[in-house]
Amino acid sequence: EIVRLKDKTARSVVESLKPIFSRFGIPKLFIADNNPFNSFEFLNFAAEWNFDVRFSSPHHHRSNGLAEKAVGIGKSLLKKCSYEGHDLNLYLLNYRNSPVAGLPYSPAQLLMAKNLRSKLPVSFEDLCPKVVSDSAVREKLGQKARYDRASRMPSEFVEKERVLIQNQNTNLWEDGIIVAKLDPRSYLVRVRGRVFRRNSLHIKKSHGYGASPGNSHFGALLGSDDELMDGSCDPDRDTIAPHKPTSGG
Repeated sequence: EIVRLKDKTARSVVESLKPIFSRFGIPKLFIADNNPFNSFEFLNFAAEWNFDVRFSSPHHHRSNGLAEKAVGIGKSLLKKCSYEGHDLNLYLLNYRNSPVAGLPYSPAQLLMAKNLRSKLPVSFEDLCPKVVSDSAVREKLGQKARYDRASRMPSEFVEKERVLIQNQNTNLWEDGIIVAKLDPRSYLVRVRGRVFRRNSLHIKKSHGYGASPGNSHFGALLGSDDELMDGSCDPDRDTIAPHKPTSGG
């Protein structure tokens, strides 16, 4: 679905999702980036409509790969429509009737068990509903198995573990402390009194580098239990002051 929003507020997003949910049903799990989906208004909407919200890690768009791919397709369609002066709805119709890469079925067939009638000539038989066979499921499983073999296993971290976190602005690795694990690959990390949410690909084992447990800098990083709940916790903050890890001693 491609919907024009008058602005990026939570209210506009909620009002655009309601008709989509009324057509296709309410999802059980809604995966999104942070703003505006982490706002009180959107989370209240999720509670009222009975679906869960899971947030992807900042600076790691691959953690929500399907959504990022859909955004890329949508942008491509919009550019083509703007350049050629065609109707976006016809482009969307043709896309929904086109087979998915690696599968013999279109999005319309996967969702509604049939292709949609378009401006192209088509026989009545081609529009009759046909249940998608198990081959689509087997293909999906095969894709996942190939992806799992090609992907490296991310490191696992525990609470209060000393780690190095990559500064997104300077690419330097800085001393940090694991505060909490949010998702299988997402953590809260305390760096210089601030708390950041990062994907495990941007965190690595300290292996003795950085501040030692006995010095004051390390103690400040750990903080108290009260500090973890105060206003300094800012998972969406992007900027970290440049700091090279110091050698342990």
